[in-house]
Amino acid sequence: MSYFGVTGQPELYFYTEREMIDKEILTKTPLFKDEWLPTYNKLKESAYAPKWNTSVGDRLIKEDIEIIERFERFLNEKREKQIDYPNDYVLKRIKENKENIFHYQKVLKDIDIDRDFFKIPLTGKMDLKNDNLVNIIPKNVDLTRMTLNPTSGTTGDIIYCPNSPASVGCYDPTIQYALKRHGLKKTYDHNVVAAIQLCFQQSTITYSTVHSYLKGAGFAKINLNRNDWRNADDSRKYINESSPVFLSGDPYAFYQAAKIGIDYKPEIFLSSAITMEDKIYDLVTKKFQRKIVDFYSMNETGPIAYSCPLNRKCFHIISPDIYLETVDDGGNHIKNGGFGEIVFTGGRNEFLPLLRYKTADFGEIDYSPCSCGETLPTIKRLNARKLVLFRSKTPNLINPVDISKILRNYPVIAYQFIQREDYSCDLSLKLIYDISPSVETRIVKEIANLFQNSLEIRLNKNLDIKGKKIIPFICEVKTSDI
Repeated sequence: MSYFGVTGQPELYFYTEREMIDKEILTKTPLFKDEWLPTYNKLKESAYAPKWNTSVGDRLIKEDIEIIERFERFLNEKREKQIDYPNDYVLKRIKENKENIFHYQKVLKDIDIDRDFFKIPLTGKMDLKNDNLVNIIPKNVDLTRMTLNPTSGTTGDIIYCPNSPASVGCYDPTIQYALKRHGLKKTYDHNVVAAIQLCFQQSTITYSTVHSYLKGAGFAKINLNRNDWRNADDSRKYINESSPVFLSGDPYAFYQAAKIGIDYKPEIFLSSAITMEDKIYDLVTKKFQRKIVDFYSMNETGPIAYSCPLNRKCFHIISPDIYLETVDDGGNHIKNGGFGEIVFTGGRNEFLPLLRYKTADFGEIDYSPCSCGETLPTIKRLNARKLVLFRSKTPNLINPVDISKILRNYPVIAYQFIQREDYSCDLSLKLIYDISPSVETRIVKEIANLFQNSLEIRLNKNLDIKGKKIIPFICEVKTSDI
């Protein structure tokens, strides 16, 4: 490129690598390199690309990469057998945070955690509500690097979880570890697209980007809903053209991918968010002839466990910085991981160091090594978030996540949505404060639109959550499909 110099004659100007890269890209992906541009542009500007609605980046800096590299070494090298008590690493992290977290100061008072860990009061989702987060976020963290990520509300409680770029970046080595345990060991760089995340929702954020920790490998999040694409077959063409190493997403997205004619066969599938039902597992494996790795993860905790290569109904704890236990209905520790509610301690999120956090999921913990070769404990009989789908009379399937997203915009603490056998629906809410009749009407109207206004929705503003476990989504319609 040239410009007119002081003599009025064209002079050659050589841009530096930093100048060659758009300022917006560098703001969101500070480590972006010039050689990553072809993959970045290919994903974003393809003739088959969806109607992108968001631009994101990993925000990683050099120091973050060093943190993730240390975590990856720790992940791979420190996999000693665990017992039914937090290991030294987890206990050390708790002690280091004791003076930096108001919540820790309160619950650890007069407790010797080396001996009396199970005397520490349990933490629940209500402890992570906005007004309480200040008590859990450490005082010594750099708040300028904090991001807030809302949960989808699948538990009925909408939570805005703080996180850091380095912690989010640690998803990459945990995912790669799980894929490696299932036989896929891959080297990534800017010449490949690592993954495309599939969704099937009424609306969701969609974007394409590259991952700094994977040396510029591409990544995209797409919505298979026809409304997100210019032409009917573009989603299939986009995935084929991008040729990702693996496809990620929830089971419902995989089900829809098989139904709408996606024919790309990745090297492997990575499923997360909700339980992989047998019907969907059989459909997807038959259609694509590929392995499915099931990932147990929560927004609050990050990755927790991955499915065993020998038994997909068993889940191995993915990292040594996690301690899992189970508790009974009274919140009492169950010795040796007997069946009960799963309680989480540890992780690598510096903004949310969870201590005895009740997950609202159930299972049992086997602390013995597995015959597959994994030495960390195994979650058995995992009873996590089940796939629930609602039906309109058209008939269309409605993803509960779309209902969660609507309620997220209103002063809702918790909710329950039930579809009766006659297709009518009852929506019960626990509100922060009362809402006007016009707001009630707006909520009902927005949800009714999901069902093509084909059925009745009854609203109750007095959901009783005190001392109860609320099941947020229930469908009583009996059909032969999923």
